[in-house]
Amino acid sequence: MPGTLISDAPFSTTTCKPLHPSLSAEVLGADFNNMSEKQFQESKGAIAKYIVLIFRKANFTNEEHIAFSRGIGKLEDYTNVSNISGEGQLIEPESSRAKFSKGNNVFYNNGAFNWQRASWSILRSVQLPPLGTRGETEYADNEDLKNKLLKRDLVSCHSFLHLRKLGAPEYFKDLDPWSTPFTRFRLVSTHEPSGRNTLYTRDGKPLPEEENRILMKKLIEHVTRPENVLSVDWHNNGDLIAWDNVSTLHRATGGIFEGKYFRDMRRTTVKDDSADAWGLNSHQELEGQDLAGLGWNQQSKE
Repeated sequence: MPGTLISDAPFSTTTCKPLHPSLSAEVLGADFNNMSEKQFQESKGAIAKYIVLIFRKANFTNEEHIAFSRGIGKLEDYTNVSNISGEGQLIEPESSRAKFSKGNNVFYNNGAFNWQRASWSILRSVQLPPLGTRGETEYADNEDLKNKLLKRDLVSCHSFLHLRKLGAPEYFKDLDPWSTPFTRFRLVSTHEPSGRNTLYTRDGKPLPEEENRILMKKLIEHVTRPENVLSVDWHNNGDLIAWDNVSTLHRATGGIFEGKYFRDMRRTTVKDDSADAWGLNSHQELEGQDLAGLGWNQQSKE
């Protein structure tokens, strides 16, 4: 989404209610049944400014969810991030699929293992567990580290299997993340919609292993300190949260709903089209290669 979208002018078709000093706003007045082009452009400007947007009771169908997202840009695959099997049963917390999903409980960027990074993600609730059983989504603003790292020309790497191993290290102790390709991006890059420099955090091995481990631990701990994290509660079936993956890390939280109650969530993710979208990965050679598919296929052999 090239071009700076941030404006200090007030929005005329919606109201944004800030929820955190540095990221997020609840958007009031959005009409998803008949959204005007002006309101759509205001939504794009709002996410550039606030990074995370919460829309209560958007009430999309799957088709409407996909169509709205395609209006923003090209999509990755439509993602079901529920705890429900294909047969409509609860996924057991100790199952292989549940362990694989533990990577979602680590702070990360959606599509962090893809050659072309992601811009927006749009997550909606279809069926929520009872109130009080947890399942919030948390967001961390990565911008405040940029000035400390601008003078360091660091390259960050990641893979699908590496994220899964971070989420359940004991279960996947014999898994070799380096058996599938790692993507490569500059750690600090420009967020074109806002003009900000941002930290694009992907845990990998661009440095000697011990130096890398210490640096990544320090970065993640700083970005995710409590005052820098927003926890968003899901209130209603049909709620929707949109966020910019370049400017924030996010994670799913667990809870006592696991193994007891359905939590049905659906997500679209829009591919970034900025100048830094492909990082240090070759666009011509790599477009169309499915790194997530490689990860799933590798896991099926374990």
